[in-house]
Amino acid sequence: MADSHETKDEEGTGLPRGVIPSLPTPFKDDGALDLDGLGALVEHQVKAGVHALAVLGAMGEVAYLLSEEHAPVIRTTVDRAAGRVPVIVGISTSSTRQAVAEGQEAREAGASGLLVALPSAHRLPLPSVLAHFRTLAVEAGLPLILDRSLALTRWTASDAEIGRLLDTAGFKGLREARARPLHDLKLHSARAEKTALYVGNYSLLPEALDYGAAGTICSVVSLFPEEAVTLFEAYEDGDLVVSRQLTGQLAPIVPALFGARFSRTLSRGLLRVARAGMPVPRVNEPVMSAIKYGLGIQGLPISPRVRKPLPEVNARQRAQIRAELIRLGLIGGSDVRTVS
Repeated sequence: MADSHETKDEEGTGLPRGVIPSLPTPFKDDGALDLDGLGALVEHQVKAGVHALAVLGAMGEVAYLLSEEHAPVIRTTVDRAAGRVPVIVGISTSSTRQAVAEGQEAREAGASGLLVALPSAHRLPLPSVLAHFRTLAVEAGLPLILDRSLALTRWTASDAEIGRLLDTAGFKGLREARARPLHDLKLHSARAEKTALYVGNYSLLPEALDYGAAGTICSVVSLFPEEAVTLFEAYEDGDLVVSRQLTGQLAPIVPALFGARFSRTLSRGLLRVARAGMPVPRVNEPVMSAIKYGLGIQGLPISPRVRKPLPEVNARQRAQIRAELIRLGLIGGSDVRTVS
């Protein structure tokens, strides 16, 4: 699917269908933003045929970036995408005023949508949450996707409250990345015609599409964008066997990325836990660094550097990731580029 840049729009929402990698944020050795590395990553994903790009998500280390670093990340991504695919920008600030400012900044830079969460230290009543997102939708002037990710927010709501949010707060999309994404997508499947539904775990994509999902917004697919696009498009073409076979082939890289705790979960036979949704990455699970490492050994000019106090990928995980990428044919067994 390389060099295919046809963007599939979800009818009525203005949001794309398909595979949307949530990109990591590359850093130089001194901790500064590596915008050249980000530009190369964008080009790599677009040439692989992805349907859109997302930046400043949880796996983009948005919580560790300075506020003034957001604009360069957005501008670099939009400029390098050059209109070939839409760019969705993450906003996860507790302040309505700050969220509006970031949303307007994203719109002015050329973003096509906002992936939003509300990480509040306080227990907020639903009317306050509704007012926050309504204001953001009006003032930013871009389609909103509600990001239900435990990595970004501990705000909880009932199914009825989430439905009310989607129906009345200006949302055009929903990303499910909590403990029961398929269960939650099924609950909201009746809204699929007017709300673009996305799953956060790429390995659940065929099942999510069965419930009317528009696609996946996921960090892990940045490691194998072309294969993920093939998986999605096989489903769209009605080839469910190929789609599910590819899902099975791509799934084993998850334990390599998410560390020993997740690997132990799988080894105990609790596959149903994994199928219900990947665990929230914890500080001692260097997922962000692991994804960057995997991209680097594929030849992209990206180091596994992360912002402190996040840990970097360890030797055991490097070996596991390398082995998985060799298995998938993404790197050779002897000509792997070494990334320091």
